[in-house]
Amino acid sequence: MRSELQQFGHTVVPASDIPPGPGYAQAVRAELARARVSIHIVGESYGVIPERANQSIVEIQYRQAGEEVAQRPELVRFPWIAGGHDAEPRLRDFLDSLQDDPRLLGGSLEDLKSRVAAELARRPVADGPARSDVKNVYLIFDPPDRDAAKPLDDWLFAQGFEVLKPIAKGSPGELRQLHRNNLKRSDGVLIYYGQETEAWLETKLNDLESVYAHGRGRRRPLLARGVVLADPQTPEKQEFRRHSVRVIPGFGGFQAELLRHFVADLNGSEATTA
Repeated sequence: MRSELQQFGHTVVPASDIPPGPGYAQAVRAELARARVSIHIVGESYGVIPERANQSIVEIQYRQAGEEVAQRPELVRFPWIAGGHDAEPRLRDFLDSLQDDPRLLGGSLEDLKSRVAAELARRPVADGPARSDVKNVYLIFDPPDRDAAKPLDDWLFAQGFEVLKPIAKGSPGELRQLHRNNLKRSDGVLIYYGQETEAWLETKLNDLESVYAHGRGRRRPLLARGVVLADPQTPEKQEFRRHSVRVIPGFGGFQAELLRHFVADLNGSEATTA
């Protein structure tokens, strides 16, 4: 289902599983703030209970979505019960509470997909700028750098940009298609060059140049291109330079000041010094 939504140009959050630690509920709420539809799949077990919590991750997600709906009614919450259940007591209690939800779904996975597709079609997000005041930034990184790139992701989102990212799991074809779609949809591309090899960086730069130079279905110009050189330091990184992208030294950790010129490119303005 994730891959199908992404193939139709939708961003699916979270990009990877949220660790079930003490801050799990807050992390879920932060991701829900970015969503138009939330899907809650209730399986045959109550689920993992995060540290210091008294509800499972499934119930926490559902309750947090309810609180988000109360503040932001445009969010649509779909709970889906997958098949029959000979449920443990806590799961039975949760299932009973779901019966009062007017959007509760059962039946097949295809039924769920149809309802979600109908809701998204009612308020479509085009491959162009659905809202002219929101720009997409494609933050490219490899799985070993996901945690290290998170501060950039959070900061860009806090500045009002929609952050497109790679996903952690999928077939090679699905991952490649998502990569191409993100390149087409983005207003700016920021490559995080940390644990990966020089060959990996050159591949991403070639992908970027191919889409930018030949169009490849793009509907708007690419405003900003950058490469963040992150730890570990290597001779290849220290020697890297390119006229076609902004080279952003980021050794030692994220600093917002480093993205000043990149953001200025996105906004069509000149960066000023403080």
